[in-house]
Amino acid sequence: MIHGILNVRNIQEKPKEFKNSTCELLAVTFDADVELEEVVEGGTSNRVPTRGVVGYVQIGPQGVPIKEDDFVKLLQSENSSIGAEINCTIKVAGTKQYMRLNRFDVNNSVDASHKPIFVCAARGSVVLPKDGSWTMVQHERASGEVTPLTEQLSVPLIRIGEWNKDTVVDPVAAAKELLRIAYPGDILRAPDATTINFGFLQNMNTQKVLFLTPSFKKGVDSLLSKTPPLLADAYRLMNSKGIFPNISDAESTFGTAMQLLKGIDNRNGNPLEAFSKLPGVTDVGKQVWEIMELNAKEEGGKLLDQGYKLIKNKADDLINEAFKFDLPNFEYPLVDVTGLKIYVEYKATKKAGGESPKDYIGKFDFDVDSFAADMSKSWKGRMNSMAMVVDLGPLKRLLTIKGNFNSQKGTETDFGSKSASDSALDLPAPEIEYSDDLKPVIQILEILAALSTGDYAEVLKQGLKVAMSNSANLWEYKFEATKDIPLVKFPPGALYDSPQTPLKLEASLGLGVFFNAALKVTSDPKQLLPTAGAFFKFHGGLQVMCVSIAAATVYAVGNADLTLRADTSPVISLDMKFGFGAQIGVGLPVIGNVSILFMVGVEIYVDSTQRVAVSAFILFRGHAEILGGLIGVTITIEAKGTIDKGGPGTPTNCKAQVTFGLDISIFLIINISFSESWEETRQIA
Repeated sequence: MIHGILNVRNIQEKPKEFKNSTCELLAVTFDADVELEEVVEGGTSNRVPTRGVVGYVQIGPQGVPIKEDDFVKLLQSENSSIGAEINCTIKVAGTKQYMRLNRFDVNNSVDASHKPIFVCAARGSVVLPKDGSWTMVQHERASGEVTPLTEQLSVPLIRIGEWNKDTVVDPVAAAKELLRIAYPGDILRAPDATTINFGFLQNMNTQKVLFLTPSFKKGVDSLLSKTPPLLADAYRLMNSKGIFPNISDAESTFGTAMQLLKGIDNRNGNPLEAFSKLPGVTDVGKQVWEIMELNAKEEGGKLLDQGYKLIKNKADDLINEAFKFDLPNFEYPLVDVTGLKIYVEYKATKKAGGESPKDYIGKFDFDVDSFAADMSKSWKGRMNSMAMVVDLGPLKRLLTIKGNFNSQKGTETDFGSKSASDSALDLPAPEIEYSDDLKPVIQILEILAALSTGDYAEVLKQGLKVAMSNSANLWEYKFEATKDIPLVKFPPGALYDSPQTPLKLEASLGLGVFFNAALKVTSDPKQLLPTAGAFFKFHGGLQVMCVSIAAATVYAVGNADLTLRADTSPVISLDMKFGFGAQIGVGLPVIGNVSILFMVGVEIYVDSTQRVAVSAFILFRGHAEILGGLIGVTITIEAKGTIDKGGPGTPTNCKAQVTFGLDISIFLIINISFSESWEETRQIA
């Protein structure tokens, strides 16, 4: 309601008119006080001063209000909004949710029967907690896309209720109806393809939770919503091109986002409902849940910080602490292209000794408590017992990475073991499982570990590295997991380099999966796609003594390298390299060891683009260690010839390459490494 109208004036020298066959109006501006509800700053007795309010003086018809259709057309001539700027802070519906208002206006709308109605809206910015990376977003129901609000856009605050000439607001409606953050056009109509919803988005490093369609009610200090909280974990964010995955219409379906509605008591596994519905309260016909308790830190009537606390079966604090949300028990594909499939399972199967496999079902330990005494508990998002699976070419379930996805205030996101609050229902520690096709390889490495006196067994247990990142501002999501078993040599230590050792074995293994979904401005559609891939590589070597004369020994040498790789280019490639030769080793007392290696071999590369490259190479390497390794010199010469066919319709090239390398090391004094290559390419077909 507007009080104390003064300083009425024309907008310009020639006043703006609205005129048709049934009415005539003249535009003016004026200053006034605007009456609002629950004003805590910027006003007196709920009245806020404003200047330059746009209004229209009715010239005709005299003594008769203009028709509804004329008022609709008048508002349309003003971009469907007539109002003015204000500057104040209110408590929404008298709750502890603060909102800073910067405008009020009147807008066009329709009721359920499409009859014209007119809606007054207050507009501004909702105060969100400083901690936890909260932001306002909007959701287009037609497309399902979720986008951040521009800084210039103020969100509208509306409530159902007829204007009362004397009291402005019907007190019955004010007590009964919800105050909603929604567009005025949606005040009475059911959601349709034109509906745009608003929401609060919390970013927890590698995962996000969306609280859509927020609403508030007098006497209830809770954030209410007709939409359940929606979770997007790191994997769904990898597949998203925006700030949050597509959530479809967010009513009948939710796209790839996960609803947070049900869960269990983690102490005993009993199923529980997460939130309770507010009896008799609806948002355009749909009941609303109590989602978060509203809190605020105030001093002298001034707001210091806004706060939220997730309710989660609020009747029992012990249940709240033990409550974990259900996760969907099905595969979620990340990549599915020729030769490469990467998917997530929200469960992990553990095989322990001779026991039967045990399934650990994934759960989400999520909480918000902005003003918790322990700052580390102000928010957390912990996904327990999940697995990422990689199928690479013919190798099914080549790599399965199991663990607990941990994100919490004050700690770096990791893929670590379970916390002290977790139960026997959770996977105890992160682990990696290999394909059955890899068992012979793993067994060979285990035999080497068993035969050796070196600590290779510990090497086999370690080596799993998981790295992840998520930038809320840049929409950049990355994930990388690798398992490397570094070069294992048998026999270990000095015996391997001794010329008198009759048999030498060496092997290494590497597996990995990676994502790099950084979005960038480009005209190339391929660069807008997330980059993802997986690889498997194996190296094996064998040296067998053939002849031994005094301090000199001749070995037959064989090496094999195999690399299988696939990514979303999409390309799947296979690189095989085999070499055979001889090595002469000489051990001289006191002075040191000298070895000379001569090897010939072949390398074959093929990929799904029909590129084929066949190479033959000759390798010479000389190595000398003097004074027990204090001084080392290595000379390497490799000559290589390659026939390379890039694919159908491309030329065939012949490449010749020679590489010379020199390494000189003197303990604590000098370290020189030098390499030079020469290459010549000729088209032969």
